[in-house]
Amino acid sequence: MQSQRDRVQLPTSQSPQELLETLLSITARVQGFLYRCRNDRDYSMLHISEGVERLCGYPASDFIDNRRRSFSAVIHPDDLATVYRDVDLAIAGKTKWEIDYRFVHNDGHPIWVHEVGAGVFSDSGELLYLEGFVIDIARRKQMETELHHTQQQVLETN
Repeated sequence: MQSQRDRVQLPTSQSPQELLETLLSITARVQGFLYRCRNDRDYSMLHISEGVERLCGYPASDFIDNRRRSFSAVIHPDDLATVYRDVDLAIAGKTKWEIDYRFVHNDGHPIWVHEVGAGVFSDSGELLYLEGFVIDIARRKQMETELHHTQQQVLETN
């Protein structure tokens, strides 16, 4: 069985440091962030890119090893059980997860996000960590709400 790291093809013209700088530059331009964390109930972060601050209002450094807060602490309480369930099911099946849920921003308002992630396993099948990316989907959720509202109005007038 091939490890995930073995499947990544690094361009021969870029050093690992240059590749990292490229990835960080790209993620700095999107409304989202990359992460790598432990599979614990806090989702203790080993790495989290700076874009997390744009989404939830807390600096990335707050989440590394739960210095100031855990990642699960910023997930909306009504969504946390669903996140745990979907991640656990994907890990058990060694598949990726795709989840829509809400963060609670540091000013208290909810922010809709979409997360795609997966477990990273050793060659022997041991779960090493979780990694993925999270993006802001507030506009999409607003459009879905408006569409639903419009559909309801149409049904009520017919």
